[in-house]
Amino acid sequence: MLKHVAPVGQYTAHVKGAPNFIIDKMHAGRCTHYIAADGSELELTDEIRKDYMDKVNELSSQALRVLALATRKNVPFAAFGAEGLDTDDKFKNIVTGLTLCGLCASIDPEPWCQGSSQDRQDRWLACRDDHW
Repeated sequence: MLKHVAPVGQYTAHVKGAPNFIIDKMHAGRCTHYIAADGSELELTDEIRKDYMDKVNELSSQALRVLALATRKNVPFAAFGAEGLDTDDKFKNIVTGLTLCGLCASIDPEPWCQGSSQDRQDRWLACRDDHW
């Protein structure tokens, strides 16, 4: 059974995207908190932010694609914007004060993605020529 637990007129926004866009403090006010291992919600300090970005770099160096997952509770419907606002403006209204839920990393199984960039390009061109 599903139950709506937010107050009427309030919503929860779930966001996924490039970690540097979601986590990085250069994007003012995006993630302000994170969910700790014990489930508590804590302030996302510069030190913790750096730890997350170090992990992103570690995973990326292993040829993994990394996404950051975040949420914002009790988003008023007005944050989604009035009619006529474009999607980018609506997104800007929603992505302040996010709570970082974690990171997700996936591997690209395509064989042409492994090796040096020149090797990948050569394999991709060979694969493309085989199929077209």
